[in-house]
Amino acid sequence: MKETIPGLLSLEFGAVAKNPFEGYQDVTRDHTHTLVSTHVDGEALKVYHEHPDHLLLVQYCVPRLVEGGLTMTDFYTVV
Repeated sequence: MKETIPGLLSLEFGAVAKNPFEGYQDVTRDHTHTLVSTHVDGEALKVYHEHPDHLLLVQYCVPRLVEGGLTMTDFYTVV
């Protein structure tokens, strides 16, 4: 998707670490996976949200994730 969505720097998806070290406090609220996207700025995040490739990803993922609970958060860092 980095090649097709302007301003998308990275897209990572994976299983949540439930117990990465002894004494770890689990704050996952039973979520099992996470997706993190990084963008050059807020405008690029808007482009990502509206892009057909992202909409296909949403169409695929959301029905599968809603059953186990879904939290979506958008953020970006100004540098």
